[in-house]
Amino acid sequence: MKQPLTIHKGQIIAVIGLGISGMSGVHYLLRKGAKILASDNGDGSNLDSSEIFFLKTQGVEFEFGGHTIEFIGSADLALVGPGVPLDSEIVNLLKSNGIPVVGELAIVSCDLDDPVVAVTGTNGKTTVTGLIEEILVVSGKAVFAGGNIGTPVYEYCGEQQKYNSLVLEVSSFQLDLAGNFAPQIGLLLNISPDHLDRHGTIDGYIAAKMKLFCNQSNSDYAIINDDDPVCRAQYSNIQESSLLKFGHDHDCDAAIANEKVMLSWQGEDETYSLQNTHLNTVTGRLNSAAAILAARAMGCEAKDIQEGLRIFKPLSHRMEFVRELNGVKYFNDSKATNTGAVVIALKQVDNKAILIAGGRDKGDDYSLLKEAVQEKVKALVLIGEAADIIEKALFEVVEIFRANSLAEAVVIAKSKAENGDSVLLSPACASFDMFSSYGHRGSEFIKAVSMLEK
Repeated sequence: MKQPLTIHKGQIIAVIGLGISGMSGVHYLLRKGAKILASDNGDGSNLDSSEIFFLKTQGVEFEFGGHTIEFIGSADLALVGPGVPLDSEIVNLLKSNGIPVVGELAIVSCDLDDPVVAVTGTNGKTTVTGLIEEILVVSGKAVFAGGNIGTPVYEYCGEQQKYNSLVLEVSSFQLDLAGNFAPQIGLLLNISPDHLDRHGTIDGYIAAKMKLFCNQSNSDYAIINDDDPVCRAQYSNIQESSLLKFGHDHDCDAAIANEKVMLSWQGEDETYSLQNTHLNTVTGRLNSAAAILAARAMGCEAKDIQEGLRIFKPLSHRMEFVRELNGVKYFNDSKATNTGAVVIALKQVDNKAILIAGGRDKGDDYSLLKEAVQEKVKALVLIGEAADIIEKALFEVVEIFRANSLAEAVVIAKSKAENGDSVLLSPACASFDMFSSYGHRGSEFIKAVSMLEK
């Protein structure tokens, strides 16, 4: 395993972007004694007066309105937020000037003193991160949960509270610049095309995901979805860590059998029931199998794992049941921002669905939805910027309607649904053309559905 990056006193570090992650990075680096050059494309209006005052009083030099090599060219190292494209002008400029470019995980890796569970994949990351956290808490562990779910890992390093385990959701954006970050337990849940606008090709996306395992040692674990053919194809790239598999094959270390997960662990067989839990769904069983392996690897007892499974409740906007009206069920799956997530959602719908999709395109291949849509979707209602692209990919397999707003889409969907059908918001796109976040989009869907009359 390669040695993690070390920040030393007096080192000059450029922080590119002063969003939530960037500001947390500034605080972390100041505690390390680094000299900071903070550069942001915006006009500074995203920072309140107290943050500007903090930068000034802490001796942080900063520029707004764009990144200039004149300002940051003296840096020894550049910390780049996950939202900064790797092919952007500033990243290319930094590299051409011999300034190493790293991300949050590379910066903090030297301070991660407790065992780390890191979860990645195209879909299900947040749910599995939360489920593992729940099980660890039931087991009596003091858990820090963060990463891509919204709490920067820097906060682990700065808090007075003592933890004995970390559970991190990590995105492909974060892994791109993870440096020598090496979790003791890494989980790869699935891979389907996503963020191709950033990674260029599916191979580039896969390569970013696989960086989760590249610095592990032979005492670490790589937990991978054996049901996913793209994940299976990566087994030969797991060099050092111990490979653990989950899926429906009976040879898996965590094998799904109906409503149970059968675990083979250190020569013993264990059974975990998912009956009467929120996890007893197609994806819930896979998520549970992955989490059980991680929890066992973290030393949790079987009884605590079973209790964690029992009490866990998934977060909102993930196949969230909203209501039933005139025999039609309405589901909010606003978190489904790629085609793989939509395929998974449709598998969980009984009978036929009226699908509401669309939003801001992320470079996905919507033709990947053809088979699932043809099998399960009675009508497709499109919204947002990507409507033309999606219609072009799917017009041959389903009747398509257009709506100018999400509320209008809900009304159209209601008019096409019959007793026994489901109306499913599962957009396959980002939300930022019409909404501030996927959560905002999901809340607006719930509001529109609640206003429907019988």
